[in-house]
Amino acid sequence: MLGNTYPYTEADWETNLELAEETGIDAFGLNLGPERWQADQARTAYRLSSDSGGGIKLFLSLDMNVLPSSSREDMLKIIDLVEELGRMPGQLKVALPHATDRIWSDDDVQETEKVVLSTFGGGEANFGGAGWEGFLRECKIRGLNIYFIPAFFLPPERILAMPYVDATFNWNSGWPLENDTISTKSDEVYIRNVPQSWLTYRTHPKALVVPSDPIGRPNNADWAQDVISVAVLLPETKTMNSMTIEMEAGDGEEFRSTLQLNPTAQLQTFVVPFGPGEVSFKIKEGPVTLLEGKGAEIARAGSDLEIFNFNAWSGYWNSKVV
Repeated sequence: MLGNTYPYTEADWETNLELAEETGIDAFGLNLGPERWQADQARTAYRLSSDSGGGIKLFLSLDMNVLPSSSREDMLKIIDLVEELGRMPGQLKVALPHATDRIWSDDDVQETEKVVLSTFGGGEANFGGAGWEGFLRECKIRGLNIYFIPAFFLPPERILAMPYVDATFNWNSGWPLENDTISTKSDEVYIRNVPQSWLTYRTHPKALVVPSDPIGRPNNADWAQDVISVAVLLPETKTMNSMTIEMEAGDGEEFRSTLQLNPTAQLQTFVVPFGPGEVSFKIKEGPVTLLEGKGAEIARAGSDLEIFNFNAWSGYWNSKVV
């Protein structure tokens, strides 16, 4: 939230970028509002990221709840900053194909690096009649190839029908909106027919000892569960028999398990206990391995660690189950 960085000095940004890199974060999204000082703070962050020679990358998330978007002049002002920052080495880029060729011509191959750009809201932005398609076409005229990942607060069917949207954030799926257990219900319309698998877990067991940590063991560490959250998404149209996932979640047989998958259920989630050691999985149909992956290693006692890390690590793999 650039809106919270008014008092930031270069030293504050350097500390944030260094801590993020040490934690294993790949990139920051900078939520940008209309004040000039927010743009200046973004410039500082991008310059420091660029000067670091790699490390943490940055991308803009345009806060369209507060950024003016009624005129073409509003559009051009935003694009000027997107272009300025997007050409800096600290900009996050991806070599992924666009969702459609509505804007980007077919000579835009997958290997072309594209500037990642997001929003917070803005689904109804007009830009003097140009809309987001006009926004992106202006970027193209300037030679700026945009990979557009907005968070529009619109019905999913409308977002998925927008030919200029490459991907989307389902912003409010990350936490419960009512006094209830979080679920994946709001995600299902987005992820239908998209095969995926992912793991989420801490890499430090709760009983790990790190004497050198100056702060000490996290408060209420014993409340934590040493488990890996596993999710498998099977395509809607595929029916398979004898589907299993083999998990290795640490050293020792007690951390090896084989779980049966339901071939008729798309999204399946479960947890498995972990211990110190390597983490890996295999999704199999009978004896045939369809997908396998290896996660981050879980710290062992006596490891050369300086501080506790109770943050979650997440890994994602594209499923070959098609």
